[in-house]
Amino acid sequence: MQLKTDECVYIKIVSNQKDQAHTHAHSLHTKLSRLHEMRVDMPSTNRIDSDCPYPISILIVCSYVDDNLIFTNSNVLAKEFEAHCNTRLKMTSEGPVNWYLSVKYDRCPLTGAVSANQELYINKILQRWGMSECHPLPTPFPAKADDVITALAEPILNQDPRIIKEFQEL
Repeated sequence: MQLKTDECVYIKIVSNQKDQAHTHAHSLHTKLSRLHEMRVDMPSTNRIDSDCPYPISILIVCSYVDDNLIFTNSNVLAKEFEAHCNTRLKMTSEGPVNWYLSVKYDRCPLTGAVSANQELYINKILQRWGMSECHPLPTPFPAKADDVITALAEPILNQDPRIIKEFQEL
């Protein structure tokens, strides 16, 4: 199923319970919205994907040009997807995500929580534009910044197309 909010993201949700293998899609989506409340100790004898302790198995695929990212709670489902894709194009699994679209991802080994940051990417942009020594302002801006912001909002006469292109890149 393609997300309506982001057309580059697809989600597959399947029942992981042998006794409910033919659960309707609507019911599975309802379960997905309550996944964080579900118990993780579903008996292994009732699992379709033996490695997934949840009542539903999820596969989330993010695809942007030639960069693809897969999230899942079932390695079995991931291997099935990889085998399916490899019938048409070569795809390899590189293990847990570290970088994706200039974002660095870290996972806490204790909690499994994922954090993301773009510090290196931001520093690269700042250096490219001669702003590596700039200092951040708090949000919301202090009142004294209003005068600067007001001046920046004024239209620029006789704009230089080169500067416009550089600004758009920035």
